[in-house]
Amino acid sequence: MLREEWRLHARLFGGWRFAAFPVVVASLAASAVAALAWAGVEVAVAIAGLHALVFAFGLQTGSMGLVAQDALERVLGEISLLMSTWHHLPLSRSRMIAAFLLRDLVFYTLLIFLPLAVAFVPAGLLYEDALLAAAPKLVVSLPATFALGLATTTAIIALVQRGVSGKLLATGVLAAVGAGIWMGLPIAAASPYGLYADPSLLAVAGTVVGIAITATVGFAGLGRSEPRPARTREPALDALADRVGDERGLVARSLLELSRSAGGLGTIAFSATVLLAVAGGVVALVSQIAGVDPQAGLTFGPLLGLSAFTSYNWLTTAADAPSYRRFPLSIGDVIAAKRRALALVGLPTGVAALLVALAWLGTTPTDAAFGVLLFVGVHQYVGGLTAFLAGLQPNEFLFDTLLFTAFGAAVLVPVAPLLVVGLVVPSPGAVLLGAVAVTALALGAIGTVLGRRAGPRWEARYQRGDVE
Repeated sequence: MLREEWRLHARLFGGWRFAAFPVVVASLAASAVAALAWAGVEVAVAIAGLHALVFAFGLQTGSMGLVAQDALERVLGEISLLMSTWHHLPLSRSRMIAAFLLRDLVFYTLLIFLPLAVAFVPAGLLYEDALLAAAPKLVVSLPATFALGLATTTAIIALVQRGVSGKLLATGVLAAVGAGIWMGLPIAAASPYGLYADPSLLAVAGTVVGIAITATVGFAGLGRSEPRPARTREPALDALADRVGDERGLVARSLLELSRSAGGLGTIAFSATVLLAVAGGVVALVSQIAGVDPQAGLTFGPLLGLSAFTSYNWLTTAADAPSYRRFPLSIGDVIAAKRRALALVGLPTGVAALLVALAWLGTTPTDAAFGVLLFVGVHQYVGGLTAFLAGLQPNEFLFDTLLFTAFGAAVLVPVAPLLVVGLVVPSPGAVLLGAVAVTALALGAIGTVLGRRAGPRWEARYQRGDVE
């Protein structure tokens, strides 16, 4: 599977461009670590935040178990033959899913986590010995943190899909963990973060046991191949198309594909929830570092706007460009439909998550209004940018080193200043708020233009044979 992954990406992007991806990650991370060290940020605080982000990334990656449950053979493209071998070879579905997720662990460790650990070496040589000493411990703790997030999501999905009893069990376990953290129990010391902060037998045992239990539950649950009972559905495409004003039915088809997948519309909510938790961690981290209370709306608005990428990714998971080209449709029509579906499901979900954050942290009417404005602007911008750069295959094409660098820079340049305003300016004045409003409107407009140009751009690429 790892060999196939390399072959696929090397064919898509060119071997050297894909091989350079870890170099780009290490370079960007080294710059960020050096900037934090130069600013005097405590090493422990920064690394704790890094572990939180890696855990959230593991949770998000583990949600691919939703795909594995009912559409694995259909949506994973060239590796679908590998994943379908359990049908006709003496291999269990559990072992194939375990192999698939283990491949993800090895793949992302080599591609991202090892470069992240190496990124601490230059800053350690320049600024602080503690950063240099952190690198070898991060080589172990970051992959373990990702593995725990990956296994946790897999276990939750497996339990939830077992019915009411499974949902109750999953809720009870999460509530127990949350209560333990609230009561100050040493849960972090028995987690992968403990492998970095305080390497001990407790940290090793807690990490091994935690990953083993969650992975076993996940593999066993998702590995069951129980045929679904036959169901008769009322025709829904025409009714949904009429409801959303979709003459061709492409938007309705996208929404139905998403709703009838294993995770359903909950995949969008799950992605927004993970990003909400990450944003909450960022706010808590900045509060501890800078000693200021960030503006909730101005901070959570742009951060939640980034959910447009994951939502667009879910909406395009089942999109197969060659199948659409059998009909009198252009790729531009399909991309436009995906973008409209993104607005229909992504915007309400993101606004709901934003309102949760505002109610949790408290805010003012002005801050709340600007938070909503920023969310909509950034969401529109990221969605249009993703469609323009990646077409119908965002998950694959953003592993292209050049595209990843372009996408990262295009997001970082406008969003970073907005986050600085929300995180470190306690009471922004009228002039600064006016600049924020203009930026949000400009991002929305740019995203709209990029989204409209995405269709013709990718249609031309398919016609030239640049993309299969």
